[in-house]
Amino acid sequence: MANAFASGLEEEGNVNPVTVTNMVWALATARVNVRKETLLSVADAAAGVLKAFKAHELSITLWAFARLNCCHERLFTQAAQLLCTSPRLQEDIHSQGIANLLWAFARHAQACHPSGQWHASSSVLTRLLPTCIRLLPHMRPVELASSVWAISRLAVTW
Repeated sequence: MANAFASGLEEEGNVNPVTVTNMVWALATARVNVRKETLLSVADAAAGVLKAFKAHELSITLWAFARLNCCHERLFTQAAQLLCTSPRLQEDIHSQGIANLLWAFARHAQACHPSGQWHASSSVLTRLLPTCIRLLPHMRPVELASSVWAISRLAVTW
């Protein structure tokens, strides 16, 4: 299924953020074993249309790729840059979304960088912490715990 989806993305050349989000979320929650090449192909497609993602779609997509241990540096770095420079995305994100984003960035750093240090950690924390603080009163306990864990991992290079 994932292979056919990735092939379809390459053939059509028309990537829909909602479709990508739904597919990678389904793969991550079903805990299926997906070929690395397939994940990288879908991540390439997502990276190519990052600016079209809404905040909710982006948080779910990055969470799913991180849960699948997909070490696609361009996707995570470009997403971090976009989130750090887009007031619209920072305003539109909700408490679960910020928790998902922080967790995804921390998981990416942990899984994909041997030292656990990711070059974008400092900018991600500096730019997203005000959003996190704004959303703090709305966080459920699991979102707070996830955010604290992620911040502690990302803060290694802060």
